[in-house]
Amino acid sequence: MTAIEFATSQAKETGYMLGQVLKDWPTDCSRFKTHPSGMSATQQIQHLTECYMAFEAHCDGAPFSWGAYAPPSDDWAVVVAAFENARHSGLSRLAAPTEEMLEHLNAYVIAHDHYHIGQLCALRIACDQTWDPYCIYQT
Repeated sequence: MTAIEFATSQAKETGYMLGQVLKDWPTDCSRFKTHPSGMSATQQIQHLTECYMAFEAHCDGAPFSWGAYAPPSDDWAVVVAAFENARHSGLSRLAAPTEEMLEHLNAYVIAHDHYHIGQLCALRIACDQTWDPYCIYQT
């Protein structure tokens, strides 16, 4: 397996994990925070959306202005749809991956997704104690 194949497989894996943690997310928990200085699920998903936009821009050789992303809405369904669209659009660059993309893929997607997956799992468990955090893993 090449480095590009490995990195691409990791991006697919984090996509699966994110899909599982967000699946049937209780809407009333979308703004819940475990700590006042922490991020809610809505804030994290909006942040990840911006990260995927940055990944896409850097893969295209374009600069990215952090903080310029204006979420279309704070409605949970709209936030998740924007996230899914940005992730799909950004990762479409992997149809023709280059070695140069690997650094950006790791920074904006692989390592960063894992970080937020853990936070989202903690939020989900705190908000919905019946949720099974092991569902994020493929069998």
